[in-house]
Amino acid sequence: MPYLDLNLSSKPYRDCRALVLAMAVLYALTLGVSWVNFGRIAGKLTLTEATKARIQKLEGEISALRSENDRISQTLGAMDFKKIGETAGDLNGLIAQRAFSWSRILGTLEKVLPDDVRLTFLGTTTEKNGTLKLHLSCISTSREGMVKTIESLQRNPALSDVAPLNFQDQEAGTPLGIKFDIEARYMGGRP
Repeated sequence: MPYLDLNLSSKPYRDCRALVLAMAVLYALTLGVSWVNFGRIAGKLTLTEATKARIQKLEGEISALRSENDRISQTLGAMDFKKIGETAGDLNGLIAQRAFSWSRILGTLEKVLPDDVRLTFLGTTTEKNGTLKLHLSCISTSREGMVKTIESLQRNPALSDVAPLNFQDQEAGTPLGIKFDIEARYMGGRP
């Protein structure tokens, strides 16, 4: 029995089911990817409450840091850095004097001072380059005591720039002797 041809179309029938199925799958994939991307975009645009709270916290911290920065800037602006530098130099001088070996300099002076000269005062000052300047006040029984002391100090390698400062001859009725002051730079180093 012959089959009835029920195709009433004017063109011959083509089987396009595979193509339609492939297009439907591609269309479904496109819709799925679009939906995922739309969800991500919507999530980025709408902030959650936790994110808003975190942003507010960070803005508060930023404003606190700015006010702290302004306060520190005002404090630094009010400081006298020249005076601070001078004070630091004075403190460094005191530290250098405390680190100075008094035993060493007194031993050196004991070796170099002539027998007829007594030391009555020893003062030190620290110069900006860190060297120590000595101020010696002495009394001698002879008039040549100052000259002998200067020559003896100049021969010692630990001392340099020896210079007389003051000379006072014996006063009438004063049995102490002749007073003189000498200044020298101590190059003996630190302990």
